[in-house]
Amino acid sequence: MMRWYVVQTKPGREALAESHLKRQGFDTYLPRYSRQISHARKRQLVKAPLFPGYLFVHMDTGVSRWRAIDGTIGAIGVVRFGERPSALADDIVEEIRQRENQNGLVELVRADDLTNGDLVAVEHGPMSGMNGIFMTAKDADRVVVLFKLMGRNVSATVKSKELRKAV
Repeated sequence: MMRWYVVQTKPGREALAESHLKRQGFDTYLPRYSRQISHARKRQLVKAPLFPGYLFVHMDTGVSRWRAIDGTIGAIGVVRFGERPSALADDIVEEIRQRENQNGLVELVRADDLTNGDLVAVEHGPMSGMNGIFMTAKDADRVVVLFKLMGRNVSATVKSKELRKAV
């Protein structure tokens, strides 16, 4: 069965890993958003990975040679729990794609009045229904939230418009 899986990439090598995976015949998705950067007193908009260090691969692990991903240039490997790749919920990638604009960039909104340590609830998106602790704003449209998953604290980048302060 075809499912979406997460591939961890080397830092800053998401596009390189994506191109090499495509050459190997994998169906990939690297969501990007528009990010403003400053360099030498100049500001410009660039396309940046929505999830730095990660991209998605659509495959059937029973048929695909998924272990080849571990040796792909730019990739570290498929995210897995134990020996088998861990599949994403079916609607996660579709939800991200629905938020793309006409340029193929994911639309984001700005954080509200959250401060470090606030308890937050995820109301929409792939992590809907989860509670966590607001850590910091990553940029104008995304925040870092600390979640308790499988007995461990895991930080994740979440769109600020998907959050609300929990009571």
